[in-house]
Amino acid sequence: MSIKLNIEGTEKTYPRGVTVGAVLSQLGRSSTFPPLGAFVDGRLEFHDFVLEKDCDFQPVRYNNFNGFGIYRRSAVVILLEAARRVCPELRLVIGQSLSEGYFFSLTTGRPIGSPAIFNIEGEMRKLVELDLPAIRKRLSPAVASAYYEQAGFPDKVALFRYLELPEVDLVGYGDSLELGLGPIAPSTGLIPRFALVSYGDGFVLRFPTFEELERFPTWSVDRGRLKIAVSNVKLFYLCRATRAANRRLGIGTAGDLNRAIASGGAGEAVASAERYFQRSLIRTARYVKLTEGLKTLFISGLAASGVSCVARRLAAILEGAGLPCLLVREADYGDPGHLAFLDPAGSRPATDAREFNRLLTRLRDGETIPGGAPGREPLRIPDGGILMVQVGGGLDRKRYPLMHRTASRSLFVTCLPQILLDNHNRVFSTNFRCLRWMLRGTALACRSPIDSLRSWAAVRRYENRQMLPFQNAADLIFNSTLTYEAAVLKALAGPLLEEAGKESPVRVDADRLQNFLKWFLPLDPGLVPETSVLREYFPGGCECAGDR
Repeated sequence: MSIKLNIEGTEKTYPRGVTVGAVLSQLGRSSTFPPLGAFVDGRLEFHDFVLEKDCDFQPVRYNNFNGFGIYRRSAVVILLEAARRVCPELRLVIGQSLSEGYFFSLTTGRPIGSPAIFNIEGEMRKLVELDLPAIRKRLSPAVASAYYEQAGFPDKVALFRYLELPEVDLVGYGDSLELGLGPIAPSTGLIPRFALVSYGDGFVLRFPTFEELERFPTWSVDRGRLKIAVSNVKLFYLCRATRAANRRLGIGTAGDLNRAIASGGAGEAVASAERYFQRSLIRTARYVKLTEGLKTLFISGLAASGVSCVARRLAAILEGAGLPCLLVREADYGDPGHLAFLDPAGSRPATDAREFNRLLTRLRDGETIPGGAPGREPLRIPDGGILMVQVGGGLDRKRYPLMHRTASRSLFVTCLPQILLDNHNRVFSTNFRCLRWMLRGTALACRSPIDSLRSWAAVRRYENRQMLPFQNAADLIFNSTLTYEAAVLKALAGPLLEEAGKESPVRVDADRLQNFLKWFLPLDPGLVPETSVLREYFPGGCECAGDR
């Protein structure tokens, strides 16, 4: 029996029962971007998925978002297998994304020496040369938990303890198995380009960008050209400090959060996270109040990072501390039909920058300006107060010339995950923000869940062009993510994703988000305080469509 596969527009015949990996191997590895995985009828499948019927088969490569994810997952699995072979007692923990790679350190907090890093990378190269096949095992959570308990990974044991999943995927390239959060490459030989670069008390597993894939160094002697950029060092240390604080509270991984929820400690977990959020706001307010001569604070941030909530609460704290504030929002002076400062194509901010800057200049000169939205009172900076400007075009000093003034400072609001799934698996910030974005559209009744997922790519394009290039120029960076957030998002967004996943154009995104949320127990949204940033994404919790 044979089946027909539609591969990139060409129909090919294969024997029934062929696996995804076998088809990919026949497509060859000669190109710069060999296939690493494939979509089968719109779903990203593992290498050992068996093809039983005619289907659409679309390979994914490194120059594709999903292929990029497969490459990174595979490189991490190779790294962990190599580390186990070089030093079995070594316990690595993954950290924040840094300079086109992932930061790793030791769970003990001790520094990792250069000889150990060199030896681990050398072992990784050997695994690549051996071209070891990928392994996948489908186990019950109980069996998986027993496996990791014997291997000495309590963080993974905790993750499986409270799950009600029938089976879980474990993957690897040797004797050790890792959590199968998604497909990995069919064999190690498909992951030849990487480097381990010492940084701080650990190292960065560095990946090539699309542009440098062919010329990326293949061994340590070539990597003198590789430098760890310090452009995102503020984000890096902010994330490390936040995670350290959470570990002190006993919630560093998804397993810890699930344990708190299952044992009746959800209320205290919520209260602790909200207290930390408030203390972070107070520290930010203290910086603003103590900055001598400060007249203007520009505030921007990524979509669905809670910029409006942070701005309002920061203004309230400053007012309470005796520093009057006038909060002006660029959205109030733009086209109200453009949510989050995007036009339908996601190509430009919605407001007229020159006119908005003229209004800001008039305010700084002591004048009164219109309130923006119809029916709003005129605006004027209070005597002895400061101007807070919430902008949608990023912290671009060319777009907002007032940022050049010595009496101006800037704050960037981001959404960095505060916990890990386990010590080897990160939680990606885009998952949090995409879920918030979807809930925001539903709460405002302006977008269906399907439309929200469809529009997310345009949001990301706009951020990559207009937000991210300027975030590291901010004087202050604020993280709006809450430790318990994923559990609340599961309760709120889970049903919406079930419905959205039935629509094929967004099935990939819906599947990805559902696979992320399945590792968390749901938390009652009623436990979330009315003042929480998450309330911005609850039905009826949004103050206006311009909020971000």
